[in-house]
Amino acid sequence: MANGGTSDMLQWPSNVFVKVTSHVDGNLALHTGDNPIEVNANRKRLGSGLPDTAVWLRQVHGTEVVQIATGWTGEATADASYSQLQDTPLAILVADCLPAVIASVDGREIAAVHAGWRGLADGILHRVVSTFESSSLVAYLGPCIGPCHYEVDAKVRDRMTDQERGTGFAVSRDDHWNMDLQQIARDQLEGRGVAIERADDRCTACSALSGGKEQLYSHRLASKKGTVEIRRFAVLVWRQAPGKPGARSCPG
Repeated sequence: MANGGTSDMLQWPSNVFVKVTSHVDGNLALHTGDNPIEVNANRKRLGSGLPDTAVWLRQVHGTEVVQIATGWTGEATADASYSQLQDTPLAILVADCLPAVIASVDGREIAAVHAGWRGLADGILHRVVSTFESSSLVAYLGPCIGPCHYEVDAKVRDRMTDQERGTGFAVSRDDHWNMDLQQIARDQLEGRGVAIERADDRCTACSALSGGKEQLYSHRLASKKGTVEIRRFAVLVWRQAPGKPGARSCPG
């Protein structure tokens, strides 16, 4: 795992915690065709290790950022959430797209972001960074599909900037490229002065193929196998209230 930008000067806040689930925690998405009773049971079991009920989103590969404040109820249609509340986990569902967590160095602000190629192209990370009051920010990039398994065509590549086309793509065959979501996110965040404090470089497709204990779900891999509905794992972030015990801060 490589640090980037100014991460040697900016440290992850000790009160901000991140959790990455796996297939051991079960499917956490209600829209995948699984029995909702089972999915809610998975969420309840996950919630037993969280400080409070997680905030879930209806993700649509857009750029909406919902701000979670006191009294929040329901589930917003958005691909990012931002909060200054304590003990309120923000959740992102993923099965290949990039989950990113951003926090202010003082530990007062957090955000969780779902960023596929459309979100990166349309500027969701820039929009989330602009939501923060603080200018001293650090980021954690979660596991996503790696360039080893993510091939795209010119329609996708042409949506990116010249710099991103130079650093985030490698030719695979005629008019097709292997795309590196984490590298493009790194370019965008560091370009806004956000330090990449941690990055989980696991490829979701490689993980799904491995069959290991911490196996992750992969949309692309399951689609190739003919699976109609793809399950999701989650990345969660929360600000811990003072005096409460915490198992671990940012992973990695």
